[in-house]
Amino acid sequence: MLQLKRFLDREQDQLKQWKLSQIDIDGLAKWQDYCTAIDETFEQSHFKYAPWTVILSDDKLRTRLCVIQNILLAVDYKGKDPAVIGQIDEKICGGPKKRPKG
Repeated sequence: MLQLKRFLDREQDQLKQWKLSQIDIDGLAKWQDYCTAIDETFEQSHFKYAPWTVILSDDKLRTRLCVIQNILLAVDYKGKDPAVIGQIDEKICGGPKKRPKG
């Protein structure tokens, strides 16, 4: 379970311990329900004309760059140059199937 591993890693890291709360721990028991609800939401609301974009966030710098690129590519504006914006990193960005399971 990825969530449990993330919590255990946080528990051992003095710089990240503050991010772990009792609500997080209590939520572990409902994690599968959360995952199921997210999957159902994607299935019922991911359309070609209104797609979901999933960006994995393990690497904060790459994540932030990818978010900015997605926004800049999605919006029309004067002087827009896709070559300057760059290619989307498909290793961390995609549709609902990009979301890690569990």
